[in-house]
Amino acid sequence: MPTTFDETYEPRVWRCDECRRVLGVVMRDTNRLRRVWVFRVHRLETDVPKTFTLRNAPRGLFSIHGADRIPYPGGVECQHCGALNDWEQSKESFVKLLAHYPEAKYEPV
Repeated sequence: MPTTFDETYEPRVWRCDECRRVLGVVMRDTNRLRRVWVFRVHRLETDVPKTFTLRNAPRGLFSIHGADRIPYPGGVECQHCGALNDWEQSKESFVKLLAHYPEAKYEPV
């Protein structure tokens, strides 16, 4: 069953923690849950498809479709630098919150 997306939520890129290559996009489904779609081929910022293309999810564009978390042990390996990357809704929200408080330090465990 294809996923339907919240049209009011603009897709955001998910980048490698090391080299900042675009690994995928975060989109929100109609249940208002943020999920990550991982590109089959990791991209530069200029190569990210437009919103319309992302929401139609053409065959072969994504290797992971709508995951609610990417676990750290294993994670997604960056094709450019080899770093392992994880993603969770709570981590993304926490990092966004810390951006509003520059004096706070974020140290992953």
